[in-house]
Amino acid sequence: MPNKIQYAADKWVYLKDTRFIHSYLIVDGNTHELFGFSATDAVKWSKVDNDFDLDSDFSGDPLALQNHSSKGQLTFSCNENGMSADYFDAVIHRQKTYQAGQIPTVGLKIVDENSGKTISLPFAFCQKAPDGQKSNGFDNADYLFLGWGYDDSRDEYVDL
Repeated sequence: MPNKIQYAADKWVYLKDTRFIHSYLIVDGNTHELFGFSATDAVKWSKVDNDFDLDSDFSGDPLALQNHSSKGQLTFSCNENGMSADYFDAVIHRQKTYQAGQIPTVGLKIVDENSGKTISLPFAFCQKAPDGQKSNGFDNADYLFLGWGYDDSRDEYVDL
């Protein structure tokens, strides 16, 4: 794992540096790095459907269902006047004004060089324009993207 230093037999120090966490918007093959996020939660992600569900039949015998769905969602919390909000507003406009024969999806990708983790959602739509707010501080806008092709993976895994 990157940024992991062993300082005793079973003691480790982990360094997380936000400079090495990158978010990208991909539109028609063009990649744009995103900046201008909230000071707290910049992005959240999740797979929409469970990988496994467990149940019982009428007799109480166990049933297991493995789901191969790739639906996912990413929520970006942006500074309302930041560049990412401008890009996401343009995505919403694109979705509202696309022409026949086009599908106005975009791709999204988060790369965390600290952990080797990559989250990608190659076919996504912005669910809706963010809810509004005004305050005497920084205003944030949350953009929720829904899509398919969700992948949440790492460069390496521990041996089991």
